[in-house]
Amino acid sequence: MDDAVVHEDSEEGRVVLPPGVEPLSEEERSVLEYEQSWWRYARTKADAIRCLGMSSAHYYVVLGKALDKPAALFEYPELVRRLLRLRGRRAAERHGRADDGYAIS
Repeated sequence: MDDAVVHEDSEEGRVVLPPGVEPLSEEERSVLEYEQSWWRYARTKADAIRCLGMSSAHYYVVLGKALDKPAALFEYPELVRRLLRLRGRRAAERHGRADDGYAIS
């Protein structure tokens, strides 16, 4: 475990990434943390994103890149699986395919 990356997170506890897994950037981590809780605030999601100091376009680019990183699945497994399911479902709808349950391993 010499090459493992350890990330301390006060809410999630200790997360150990296997060797070769690129850790999330602070920006990616802040977007994922915000994605977990934006709905708790009495505002629209667009307003909530602006409070992070990002445009909506930049937010969604960062979110998409973060979801594609294996480290995101290690650090935020439930959130990432849910968001990947939604992304798969929306892609299927855009391409006129029926939702096939888009399984995440």
